[in-house]
Amino acid sequence: MPARKSLLDLLKEEDFSADKNQKNLAEFIAEKNEIQEALDAYWAVRNVWKVLTKAGRITMPYSTFCRLVRTRIKTPKEAAKNDTKPSRSPKPDGFTHNATHNPTDLI
Repeated sequence: MPARKSLLDLLKEEDFSADKNQKNLAEFIAEKNEIQEALDAYWAVRNVWKVLTKAGRITMPYSTFCRLVRTRIKTPKEAAKNDTKPSRSPKPDGFTHNATHNPTDLI
């Protein structure tokens, strides 16, 4: 049975030179324009991730890719929603309910 290594020995052997989050972000930013074009052409996020992973251009898990797409890229729906914001009138139109009762209106 091999000897059990201490935590300090394991930490010394581990390579902390490249943080995974930074690596994932760098991969995403390198492909950002093409990802944006594909999403603007209404390709599914999963299909974009699958093709980029298969081509070896990104190595991140799907959940990380989705988070980066959500936080770093505007989808066509979001762009349209932000462009056409309806203006609200200060007073609501139609029926309004007054919660306080008037004693003279009671039977």
